[in-house]
Amino acid sequence: MGIFGEYPSLKTRLLGRHQLVNATVAIGIIEALRFFDIYIDIEAIRNGLLNTFWPARCEVISKNPLIVLDGAQNVASSKALKETIKENFSYKKLILVLGISRDKDIKGICEELKDLADIVILTKANNPRATEPDVLAQYFKEKEKYITQNTQKAIELAKKKANFKDLILVCGSLFVAGEIREYLKVVSIE
Repeated sequence: MGIFGEYPSLKTRLLGRHQLVNATVAIGIIEALRFFDIYIDIEAIRNGLLNTFWPARCEVISKNPLIVLDGAQNVASSKALKETIKENFSYKKLILVLGISRDKDIKGICEELKDLADIVILTKANNPRATEPDVLAQYFKEKEKYITQNTQKAIELAKKKANFKDLILVCGSLFVAGEIREYLKVVSIE
């Protein structure tokens, strides 16, 4: 229910409770536009939410093996990602492909994601801001982990390690997610 009415049967294809909050904020902004004589009808809102596509935001790019890309690059987005994965996917093992820019809260991100992962493959984007994977390794001492020096090697290793019921989660940086998305030649049908 908004300020000016109800919005029944709205749907979004974006995964995660945080995306529902984002959709609610968007509707609130749309309603606020009425104070400036800008009206957007319910069908436009419905279609906008349903057709919103956001690459590398809990984006499923493969089903066999199951590969999910997310640009989570801070503690809050890593926490939201972790909750979204737990609520929306079932899997036997989670293989985490992780690369983080060095100007981020590396420890916080790693702490948030480490319990989610069964296997960790640490990597770096082809970007001067990328953290060296061996720096990330210190946060995963208790985990089965591998270090690669580029995203292509990381995703290929993850695919070799994955079984039919496993999930490969790529995150930590939009640079990493973008490189893997490009390498795997993901073509959006959105």
